[in-house]
Amino acid sequence: LITSRVVQAVGGALLVPASLGLILHAVEPAERDVAIGVWGAMAGLAAAIGPTLGAVLVDTVGWRSVFLVNVPLAVVVAGLGARRLQESLDPDISHRVDLLAVPAGALAVGIFVFDIVAGSALGWTDPITLGSMALGLVLLAVFLARSTSHPHPVFEPSIATERTFAIGGVGTLCFVAGFTGWLVLAPTFLTEVWGYTVLRAGLAIAPGPLVMAVVAGPAGKIATKRGHRLVITVGALVALAAIAWWCVRLDADADYVVGFLPGLVLMGTGVGFGFPMLTAVSMVDVAPHQYAMGAAGSTTVRQLAMAVGIAIAVAIVGTPETATGAFEQYRWSWIVAGGFFAVTAIAMQLLPR
Repeated sequence: LITSRVVQAVGGALLVPASLGLILHAVEPAERDVAIGVWGAMAGLAAAIGPTLGAVLVDTVGWRSVFLVNVPLAVVVAGLGARRLQESLDPDISHRVDLLAVPAGALAVGIFVFDIVAGSALGWTDPITLGSMALGLVLLAVFLARSTSHPHPVFEPSIATERTFAIGGVGTLCFVAGFTGWLVLAPTFLTEVWGYTVLRAGLAIAPGPLVMAVVAGPAGKIATKRGHRLVITVGALVALAAIAWWCVRLDADADYVVGFLPGLVLMGTGVGFGFPMLTAVSMVDVAPHQYAMGAAGSTTVRQLAMAVGIAIAVAIVGTPETATGAFEQYRWSWIVAGGFFAVTAIAMQLLPR
């Protein structure tokens, strides 16, 4: 299972940056925010369909079917893509790849995520935690050194020095960590604390991502007229309002319609405004011939944020023995997610108008 997931991750690493690069090349600059909004809306739609469809398949067919369902979709997309997509590339880019920087950066990310979990389980002064953290820092230093000295770096440092890319990266790291830390544990909260079935939990979460899919496209139009800073700040604050609502209104007793659902609508709205426009602002000053590389950098930050957000949330929740104790731990994980959203809103104020 783990080996197959590694292979699947390689496919995702090839797919996501290339898809964004193709989209940016295919649209006019004035339509870029709307296009990225639609791209983000598809992510929201997938997040709505995935858990629900997965729950149905697990209940009716079996757990292996949640992997098989991807196969016909991949075949159809590969066939359509080969016929319909217009290629875009940089004819001057080197075909050489820095074979040392890639594993150094990837291992550093993995070790830092491990440290978050290990620090909670073993203690922050445990030799394993401290030793792995030191190793992660060494590997990160190797990656940075190679990126600034190698004649053909895996990621151009000039992209990271763009103010919009750097601030967008910080915002993406915080926003996605907060959202993912909440989203991944939401089904577990509903099943373990409120006693929902897997299928019911999947259906209960679906309205949030659906709202995201609806508002992401219009958010792109608003960003074109009013600016990214305003749209992302509003998105982060609305997502923070969702966290505040849940912390105040929810307890260990199930209360979906009055307690959970309004927060879902707020969260979906906030993520629909924030998530795609953080990608847009990160790419706004990237040169056209570097779209794919910039998208790869943005995707890497997003994947790191997902891993960090999940690791922190899991470390906070732990394995409580009672439903009441579990609720308190989940609430603390929500508060941390809210802190991430607040930092995103603050960071956006550093963007140029």
